[in-house]
Amino acid sequence: MFRTLMLKELREMWWLPVLAWIVMSGCVLYQMGLGYCLTCGGLYWKQNLNSTPPYLHPVPFFNQDLMLQLALVGTGLAIVLASWQTWGESLCRTWNFLLHRPVRRNTIIRSKLAIGLTLLLAGTGLPLLFYALWAARPGNHANPFQWWMVLPMLRIWFATTVIYLGVFLCGVREARWVGSRFWPLVPAGMILFVQYMSASRNGRMGWVFDCTANGLVIGSALMLLAAIPYAARNRDFS
Repeated sequence: MFRTLMLKELREMWWLPVLAWIVMSGCVLYQMGLGYCLTCGGLYWKQNLNSTPPYLHPVPFFNQDLMLQLALVGTGLAIVLASWQTWGESLCRTWNFLLHRPVRRNTIIRSKLAIGLTLLLAGTGLPLLFYALWAARPGNHANPFQWWMVLPMLRIWFATTVIYLGVFLCGVREARWVGSRFWPLVPAGMILFVQYMSASRNGRMGWVFDCTANGLVIGSALMLLAAIPYAARNRDFS
């Protein structure tokens, strides 16, 4: 039954991470040298150092534009995925159908969380993996590259899970629409912002601030993962 529930979620939402993958792939390709010519009306590949004028690739994973794009795309995907899985069921009035299956309520919630988090991380993470493999190959650019340089981007990538879990909690908790229902989004958004500021500064804010930001992300994710089943278990979906 758990596998069936996961396949149901996957059938409904597979196209959302595909859209995010397309957007993030475009951002990554731009960093790799893909450009658009308005006069000729088409895409072209920027040349290397031997061209005239030479094109200098930005340092891989140390570009704040790409970090901001990752944060925006990841946040948008997280909000849409969690809303689709929670408020979408409420609008379609399918919660009762799901909850009356011969399976525990926590199993249904866990299946939604498992697929949602997987789609979120895959939709934004696969283009970053391709970018890292391209940057690690000698001869593709004239900048130094070490694998530890990927860590700031990975911190932002993982921090988007807090937004997803916060929106998911808003969708399953029983509270007033105009009131406390959206309170979990406030700390979730602040934590993502703190992590983004810390990662985009590349250690210039101090290791204490970086460790604090990482601890906030991990701690918040664990607390939300514990709060979501509790809220769903105590809510009357009728």
